[in-house]
Amino acid sequence: MSDNKDHNSDSDSDGAPEEFTQEQAKLEDAALRKIHRENKARVVLEKKESRRRLAEKITPRKSRKIDTFDDIKEEEEEEEHEEDPEALANKGFLSKNIIDFLAEREKQKNVSDSKEEEAKHPRKKKLKSSGIETVIYKEIPPPECLKTGLDFLKNRKAQVPRSSSILTNSSQALRLVTGASSAKKQPRRK
Repeated sequence: MSDNKDHNSDSDSDGAPEEFTQEQAKLEDAALRKIHRENKARVVLEKKESRRRLAEKITPRKSRKIDTFDDIKEEEEEEEHEEDPEALANKGFLSKNIIDFLAEREKQKNVSDSKEEEAKHPRKKKLKSSGIETVIYKEIPPPECLKTGLDFLKNRKAQVPRSSSILTNSSQALRLVTGASSAKKQPRRK
């Protein structure tokens, strides 16, 4: 029987959670957070490596060799030969002097554009007002849009077919129409 009690006290299944002091809990939490951060960093690095390997498979890279002084000298000599205008023209490139000429011309255009922009935008002076001025609406002519709008409405009215009784007695027709619609909505009581 006592053997049974010892067995129960050692097992984790007795239901009591493990107890920590506040300091122990902080240390445990810090350790778990550190492990979590390391795992995230490892996952990110693994993804980067897999992307890099995939990119290497897709695009073969130039073999990396250690440049010696002789190799650098040879490359400089090749570049000097490539600067020959005929060699560049054969490859489809423009010669150096043409590129310089085009760059100069572009700079001149940019300078002249900025001068034009400065000239176009002079500062506007504010008009000093002596106070509130009275505005007489009769003196202000109607805007052009009002005239064109009225012309449109007249043309539209002429184009829409209507009976002659509505056109001659428009106010009476309006009363009949509105009266008929209200009569339908509310039945008459006797």
